[in-house]
Amino acid sequence: MRSTFHNLEVAKRGLYAQQTAMSTTGHNISNANTEGYSRQRVNFKAATPIETPSMTRSTAPGQLGTGVDFQSITRIREAFLDVQYRNESQAHGTWQVQKDTLEKIEGIYNEPSEEGLRSVIDEFWNGWQELSREADNLTARSVVKERALAMTDAFKHTDSKLQDLRDDLDHSLDVKTQEANTYIDQVAHLNQEIRRVEGLGHNANDLRDQRDLAVDKLSELVQINVQEEQSGMYSITLPDGTDVVNGMEGQHIGDGISVDQITGGEIYGIVVSRDELVNEYQTHLNTMFQGLLYGEVEVHIPEGSVLAQDIEYGPEDNRQTWPAGEPIPEGGMDTTVEGINGLHQLGWTLREDDDGNAIPGEAFFLPADEEDFNIQDVELNPYIAKDVGLIAASLRVEEEDGMNKVIRGNGDLALAMGQLRDGVFQFQPEEGAAGEGTFDEYFRSVIGGLGVKTQEATRQTDNQEMLLNAADNRRQSVSGVSLDEEMSNMIKFQHAYNAAARMVTATDELLDTVVNRMGLVGR
Repeated sequence: MRSTFHNLEVAKRGLYAQQTAMSTTGHNISNANTEGYSRQRVNFKAATPIETPSMTRSTAPGQLGTGVDFQSITRIREAFLDVQYRNESQAHGTWQVQKDTLEKIEGIYNEPSEEGLRSVIDEFWNGWQELSREADNLTARSVVKERALAMTDAFKHTDSKLQDLRDDLDHSLDVKTQEANTYIDQVAHLNQEIRRVEGLGHNANDLRDQRDLAVDKLSELVQINVQEEQSGMYSITLPDGTDVVNGMEGQHIGDGISVDQITGGEIYGIVVSRDELVNEYQTHLNTMFQGLLYGEVEVHIPEGSVLAQDIEYGPEDNRQTWPAGEPIPEGGMDTTVEGINGLHQLGWTLREDDDGNAIPGEAFFLPADEEDFNIQDVELNPYIAKDVGLIAASLRVEEEDGMNKVIRGNGDLALAMGQLRDGVFQFQPEEGAAGEGTFDEYFRSVIGGLGVKTQEATRQTDNQEMLLNAADNRRQSVSGVSLDEEMSNMIKFQHAYNAAARMVTATDELLDTVVNRMGLVGR
């Protein structure tokens, strides 16, 4: 016959087990909104039954149970879902940064709009066409000057904004690198803590949650591979096998790891944005402005024109030189000039030198050649800026008293300048088909390409966001805390606890019967 006190032990174990389950339920509820928290579960197991191998052991069938023990408190989490989430996270980080960068570049170019770069350039061409109708009009000349200044400022402003964007990306790269290094240190430190706790036979559930959260954050910044060792520690490597975290040792980006080794995540997106996207559109801007100023373009010189410089004409395999000062023959002549500067130097200004000869046009923009071209160094020729009479609008001079006098009212050069709007430029250093075309065609190809890239980056970002959310939802469905479920568990464990407590009361009454009421017959 078993001891009556056996029931007390069984009830006590039930109380302890249900109390632990209640505490774990409360822990889950308290952390329902904690980022990275995984719900925990108490694993119950029936205690070892009484089995007394002896001559006096009971012959009753079956074994007498001894209550319940809880084996462990484990967190509910699937490593496969973590891998999925981190893969989608790094891809989302890469595209998100590129999308943001392209949208900012679109904002800088500000096309199509009435305030954009193309509108300013159109106004510049219009100014020359207006001047061709009133070549002596100082107001029309001032308009050309102001629109040239506006165009220069517009290119400089766009270039400056692109440089600011590059500087912002540099700063973001520093910030994100420091952030990633912080997570690397956290993972290495938590590896050490988890190993110490689990070495004592416990489950370091909350520490593991903190470590997984740090790894999730790191995966947004850097493409990584995560492997859990038998010791419970995480080993993190880059796709090329470089160690990021090896046990309790972390290796910093910028120290042991080069930024160039990173192939995914926000940091990679920043590097691509800075070194490829921004660089590409700065190059396009340089190419456009350089092409306008110095790019080879074919123009038609009307008959009767008297040029200030020699020109080349004829087929490429039989080029000939037409000397300056000789009237262009009947039918005019096609020649190639080097952009606005080259064309401007063929004409004549309103001013005369000390000998009374008409002064030929100089380079309209400085620097006069394209060596070491930098948009920020470009300026309207300061002599023209001070005296609009030095704008060359005429292609005609006549000899008068042995001197060349400009034919006032002739606006042939101004007209040719305005027609450069439709001229086919050789844009350098671009190669292939994109390197030749009208300025408008080139500009539209740049803006069109920018739009397509932005659209693609937006599509990729939206897709990755959808995949990331789907992976996170699947993970939350496993690891997330459901308040309804926890409330249900709380009631279940509460009832079990109450029943175990009632068991103690019932056993107490049994003992009272044994101790106080038995053996009273005959007293």
